[in-house]
Amino acid sequence: MVLPGHALSEPLACCHRTHVYLQDQHDAIDLTDNSVTTLANFPLMRRLRSLHLTNNHIMSISPSLHLSLPNLTTLVLTNNSLAQLGDLDPLKACQALTFLSLLGNPVREKKYYRDWVIWGCKALRVLDFMRIREKVR
Repeated sequence: MVLPGHALSEPLACCHRTHVYLQDQHDAIDLTDNSVTTLANFPLMRRLRSLHLTNNHIMSISPSLHLSLPNLTTLVLTNNSLAQLGDLDPLKACQALTFLSLLGNPVREKKYYRDWVIWGCKALRVLDFMRIREKVR
């Protein structure tokens, strides 16, 4: 699959059969309702600020995500398959990340989930559509 009107670049291997080709010309990308299993293989995209991946099957996040998407501020991972707090470790390096949604992921059932994410993601201001108060930090 190639995004309409976009030249081919490096493929984003988002599932076992589909490749999405991306270039650094997008502020936001919506890959909702696909079969993405791993959040990985993004080319360097300095312009990207918002990434929406609702209703996929994401089970892991690349440790180098912060290098590929250095200015990512919004990440919506609602209704995926992230199960362990350790699965979220790569998000700690996303220094611009201010809005994160993990609603519908098994990891939300873990004890201290919210506190752990807030502690790890220093710039975060909104988690699961709930504002983070300074006294919680």
